[in-house]
Amino acid sequence: MKSRAELFLLPLAAFALGGAASQDMPVVPDGVPSGSSQVQPGEERVDQVGYARAHEGAAPPRIAAYAAHATLNAGDFVEVTALDSGKTILVAVTEQAALPAGTVVRLSPVAASQLGLELSKPAPVRVRALAPTAQDEAALVSGGAAPTRLDAPAALLTGLRAMLPAGGAPVAVATTAPAAIPTSSPAASPTPAPKPSPSPVATTTPTPRPTPAVQPARTGRFVVQVGTFSSAANAKSLATRLGGFTDASGALTRVRMGPFVTRADADAARTKAIVAGYRDATVVRSN
Repeated sequence: MKSRAELFLLPLAAFALGGAASQDMPVVPDGVPSGSSQVQPGEERVDQVGYARAHEGAAPPRIAAYAAHATLNAGDFVEVTALDSGKTILVAVTEQAALPAGTVVRLSPVAASQLGLELSKPAPVRVRALAPTAQDEAALVSGGAAPTRLDAPAALLTGLRAMLPAGGAPVAVATTAPAAIPTSSPAASPTPAPKPSPSPVATTTPTPRPTPAVQPARTGRFVVQVGTFSSAANAKSLATRLGGFTDASGALTRVRMGPFVTRADADAARTKAIVAGYRDATVVRSN
């Protein structure tokens, strides 16, 4: 049985032989994007804000929603978000090509049309590399329409548009969780010299034990995954701030919000996490 990479590259064979030399396929970590704000050791993510232009040159066979990228290779996949509308689709990378300053991707006519982009002039976009599901990959390589994603929320689009380059290199979107802001302690007041007096009998006040957080009853269908942390203490602190809960998995601890009965409630919670600085927050269906 042929591997997924072989199935993808077969329709590109004739196209690749007439252009650039073949390159080794990069290994994409399982589960990317996973909703985690923490980059794993050895992992390199492509997550850029810049401009999209129309694809130039010959079209690859069979694939309709395709793109050229400056560093990714044929066989990779990217999620492209139009920053004017929030529309988001999955696109197959079919070639690596030099791009003008500020440009992050060149899109095929089908991909641009699905995003509602008129590429007679550069259009602002976000581009993220990811590993697609087998179903989405099959849809792309068979020449179907690009699989759609949830529209990006307005709060996220506002922040991304503010990062657009003014004509220089594309801007990489931060993927690490924001550092906690340290709380400064008040300056200690000078202690007066003690006067001789009988020593009082010391009394010990028992330290109250912290009440463990009560996990919500999982009755809803939707959960917001905010991020994954190696520090359980940091994860619990964030869950308390967002009104969420934690879910330990081995050495890692996930922070989640919900569950929510309706998708609208889940989207509102996701927006809250994004505004707090966790831009990779994702709505998933709970089991």
